[in-house]
Amino acid sequence: MDTPELVIQRALARQTPIRKAAAPGNSTIQKFYAGRTIFVTGGSGFLGKLFIEKICRTCDIKNIYMLIRPKKNVNAQDRLLEILKDPAFQSLHEELPNFPKKIITVEGDITVKRLGLSDNDWNTIVNEVDMIFHIAANVRFDVELKEAIISNVGGTREMLTLGKACTNLRAYVHVSTAYTFATKDRFGGLILEEFQTSPADPDAILEMAEAFSSEKLNQLTPALVKGWPNTYTFSKAIAEEAVRTLSEDLPICVVRPAIVVPTYVEPAPGWVDISNVYGPSGMILGLGMGVIKTLFANKKVRICFTPADLVTNAIIAAGWETGNKPTTEEKKIEIYTVSNMRKPVTWGNIGAIMRTHRYTLATPKALWYCESTETNRPFMFWLLTLLFHFVPAYLVDGLCSLLGKERRFVKLYKKMYKLTAVLSYFTLHDWQFSDDNTHRLYKRMSKADQVIFNFDIATVDWIEVMKVWWIGLRKYIIKDELKDTRYGNTKQKILCVANYTILALYLYVIGRIVFLAFLGIRTILGILFKTTGI
Repeated sequence: MDTPELVIQRALARQTPIRKAAAPGNSTIQKFYAGRTIFVTGGSGFLGKLFIEKICRTCDIKNIYMLIRPKKNVNAQDRLLEILKDPAFQSLHEELPNFPKKIITVEGDITVKRLGLSDNDWNTIVNEVDMIFHIAANVRFDVELKEAIISNVGGTREMLTLGKACTNLRAYVHVSTAYTFATKDRFGGLILEEFQTSPADPDAILEMAEAFSSEKLNQLTPALVKGWPNTYTFSKAIAEEAVRTLSEDLPICVVRPAIVVPTYVEPAPGWVDISNVYGPSGMILGLGMGVIKTLFANKKVRICFTPADLVTNAIIAAGWETGNKPTTEEKKIEIYTVSNMRKPVTWGNIGAIMRTHRYTLATPKALWYCESTETNRPFMFWLLTLLFHFVPAYLVDGLCSLLGKERRFVKLYKKMYKLTAVLSYFTLHDWQFSDDNTHRLYKRMSKADQVIFNFDIATVDWIEVMKVWWIGLRKYIIKDELKDTRYGNTKQKILCVANYTILALYLYVIGRIVFLAFLGIRTILGILFKTTGI
């Protein structure tokens, strides 16, 4: 029987060849980054943390200038110290305890002109930095258009301005998303690694965002974003147009990750940031805790998941290749899509894996039996949500109110319903994301670099990914310390019996209510017909 300990043991074993290959420090990519001075945005985010950890652990860089937005009563250096306490950096602290000395904080904000940098910081960066990684973005799907445009398009424009001012720039990596052009008219289609027609001119849309109020832009959003599922992908599509039209002669490339999920191998198997619970990780968490009983998804749809450590490696490799291009070569902005097209997985596969291992890897903190029903029919999803989410939630909250306890289940299910609605575009539809450029990049790497900076999706075992993903959620989000799994197993078996017993009674009561309502309606109609003589 599989256990969390065995899952972690296998994942750690996959780290061994990586660390062995990286130890000499003389691979092609490692030598390229040796002595480099890097400027990075988004370093406090999910991918940003992983990028900083990996580049510091594997490459003898000189410095990283890290853009950090100031917060009230907390300066940039204190924020950095807090960020570096994250478990993602635990092994790095043990191996290279002095690595924080290489990270230099710079107070700024991508939503502000000139990134909000002081003249001194601006001059330091443009004179010292030779590698730029723009990872920061507002990734919320439901963010207002004004905020999305100013962050994702405006931030890109300001970063490009900084890049063009740098005197020794070797490479600039712009991190986008594979879903920039996953529009409604491309359902099931192939999305190539090339620029597409932008939904708007970057400068024009920025002028609109700066001139109009949020309320006015909210009114215009449906017309402007038409064809795109949300303001995030819409704004990232325009940000790519900014890269295409405003980068001029910059040595620049674009990396398009698909849906980024917790780490597969390093720095810690299954590492996940709390911010990830607002995406697919939130759905997996809800299923594993037994609180999500229905999903709005098509089992046949291919879902484009990519482990975060593979994405990080692709970003680093893309910077290496861009920095090695001859200056005499005709400028072409390469786009690298990090997708699972070469090893696809469907929602049906994901569900089957979770059902198979729901007992052996169960958390003792699960609230109910881990079982759900998938449907791609809107009415059926609404009905199942009403019956198995909201009706029980109101009943439990009512009981909590009588007992003087906190009422939280209706609020919880409203959040989950909103999350499901936001993600339904991606759980009901799919696209094929071409990754030819990314595959060629991998083939051009040395054997050592293919091990150290692996992003070949063909090396991934989806069953192991799902196990590690769930173990990561247990460790970093549920925080059950991966203990008492056997108790969690037994608890699931007990809850299984309780679930189906209560379900039978519940459906019986619902059936009786519907039957009595039918009789009541029929009686009333009979009286009306008799009274009116119809």
